[in-house]
Amino acid sequence: MEEINEIKDSIPRVRVDQLLDVLSEVASSTVRCSFDQVRNYLYKTAKRKAPPSREASWTVARDVLSDLQRFNFLKSGPLPRKRSEVDRLRETPCEITDSGSELARLYREKRAEAFNKLLIAWMSGHPYFRTMNLRLLRGPMYIPDITGIKQLGKDLTFPPKRDMLGDRIKETCSARLKSIEYPEEKITVFLDTVEKRLDRLGEFASEAHLDAKKLVDIIEDNVVVPALLESESLFFDSITLQHLIGCAQDFYSASVTSSYPGFTGRVLFSTCDFSPDPTTNPAVEITDVIHHGRSLVSDRFADILLSSYKQLASPSMGYVDIYALRALVCVKLKIQPVVFALCLEQAIEEGLKEGTSIYTELPFNPHPTGETYVEIRGKRIGMIKLTFTKGG
Repeated sequence: MEEINEIKDSIPRVRVDQLLDVLSEVASSTVRCSFDQVRNYLYKTAKRKAPPSREASWTVARDVLSDLQRFNFLKSGPLPRKRSEVDRLRETPCEITDSGSELARLYREKRAEAFNKLLIAWMSGHPYFRTMNLRLLRGPMYIPDITGIKQLGKDLTFPPKRDMLGDRIKETCSARLKSIEYPEEKITVFLDTVEKRLDRLGEFASEAHLDAKKLVDIIEDNVVVPALLESESLFFDSITLQHLIGCAQDFYSASVTSSYPGFTGRVLFSTCDFSPDPTTNPAVEITDVIHHGRSLVSDRFADILLSSYKQLASPSMGYVDIYALRALVCVKLKIQPVVFALCLEQAIEEGLKEGTSIYTELPFNPHPTGETYVEIRGKRIGMIKLTFTKGG
């Protein structure tokens, strides 16, 4: 769908800490920095290294410098747009600005404040990022991912015919969206977009040379996620969404879980507030970030934990899955997984409520894909049970 008011943006394909690391490196340098020095620094500090070469990490360096320049944290000369320009522009100078020096100082002395300052800049200067965060401030976003061929039915013929494939996609996704009371008008847009996206793919998705995994990847990235984004009036693609989620997690402005009970897929939710409140005036200039940390939610944690536990527990099985419990509590309180662990640790040490006891068991299975273990003082937790002795 072509949208007249479609927002255009360019999100750097980098981690947020790389922006601040480079800024700090340029600030501490005793000589004038160049594009190649930044490229080399990023290559040496990369967690996953490509084979060494004179062009390694050049796209990361370009994106980092471009974004820092966008917000006037440094000034740079021309940067390469393609690999063939790297050699010619290797010595392009980059110089830190006064505001960049201040941000680098914050990063050295008050790391969290530096992230918040950059987050505020992103909320002003990256429309896609702002749009996604504003959507999450209104409530969680449910993504009915298709990650396995079995989700399309056990009797699906392979390679599937186009009409059968469309019916199966619409059936499984709409059932899950209805389960969380997704608005009917949005479901209609979702289903219509599934049909349009399949038409756009043509017979490619049904070709015999595709194995089940490739077919699932095509459906997820080119049909399901774009249809969900269309229904939410978010006009960027699935790759951009994935990167926006990563950046939001870096900033601690949002989190994501695939363990939410009763919904098979990802649930994306906000974990901070902004001031002034952009939900009342979407164009307002944001000046402050309020993260939902332990001190902000500690007075409500016990009640939410208890109600969520009772929602999951059965009379015959007192222990519940810690990841499902964490997902419920985090979405309800709008907190990061690390805050859940801190609050749970405090509850175990100090007691949750009078007459309530907490018991834990080690995990029997690895943590869900894309999530982390729940750890309390270095001990991993996989199951949890609450007992009540005074009518809790």
